[in-house]
This record gives sequence, C-alpha cells and structure tokens, in this order.
Amino acid sequence: NSPVIDSSSSFNGDLVVVLTTSNINIFSNRELIETVELESGKAIHVTEDANSFFVLTSEKLVCYNSWGKIKWESKEVDDSSNFSVSKSGEVFVSKKSNLQILDRFGDLLSVIVLDSDILSISQSGRNIVVLTDETLTIFQDFNEINKIVAKGYTNIFCSEDSIMATSEEKMTSFS
Repeated sequence: NSPVIDSSSSFNGDLVVVLTTSNINIFSNRELIETVELESGKAIHVTEDANSFFVLTSEKLVCYNSWGKIKWESKEVDDSSNFSVSKSGEVFVSKKSNLQILDRFGDLLSVIVLDSDILSISQSGRNIVVLTDETLTIFQDFNEINKIVAKGYTNIFCSEDSIMATSEEKMTSFS
C-alpha cells in the first residue's frame, strides 16, 4: 500500500482516479478497473466527461484515456509546474514564467510569458487565473483582462464569479 498523493473524479463520479507514490488506480463505478505503475506523480485531474485524465510528474504531463492508456504527453514541465484543464479540453501548464496552452490533443496553441515564476493556476468557465510571485492575472479566452498586485500568496482557486488567493498566513477573495 502506497500513500495517496492526489485523487480526482469525473463530474458524476463514474470515474475516480487515485494517484499514489507508486501507481495510478482507476475506478469505474466503484470497481478497480486498472492499475498503472507510475513514480514521481505530483497531481491528477479527471475530465468532467470521464473520457480522459491527466497526471503531472516532475518530468512530464501525461494524458490517459479512461482505461489508463496514454493518449499523449508533454515534456515541457519542471519540478515547479502546475496545470489546469478546461471543460472544453484546453490544458494550461506552467513552466517557470511561461503559461503554455495545449489543445485536447496535446498540441501547443499558445505560450504566454508572465512577470515571474507561476505558483498556481486555476480555471473556471472562460476565466483562467494565474498567480505569480508578484501578481494575480486573469485571462478570458486567452486574452489578459485584469492584473492585480498580489504578493505573498501561494495558491489560487476560482469559480465563475470569484477568486480566492491563499497562503499559510492569509486568505483574500476577489470578485
């Protein structure tokens, strides 16, 4: 038994994927259907439609189908990379101060260079929110619409109408 690092599920809960220190466990309708060996996994995300899931390691971002077969992978990541996936399938991946936008096939659509290293990415609806050491930047349909000075935060979470920036010491909501 390996310690759990992360888990994610589809919108209706039909597909649940659990990332441990040594593997990926894929559950469909509460039954284990596949185990894929994988080391150095950091984060996992299941798409709402349960057709795919993504695993971020220190070396790559991998897109799997719901049965654990690799669809594509991107090696444009590093130890500090984060990612977020939109409902329509775009994948937002950070590498240092670059925000890479990939399509659902793993092809590069765009690269946006920000002011400093990216700490956190969150996505909801048409909004993509990116936190760096210096700022919180909001993009809508890949265009920057707002930039806020936001020093001292480590994570962001966004919904359709608000953004929450957090650190160990503080929490701030933007709307």
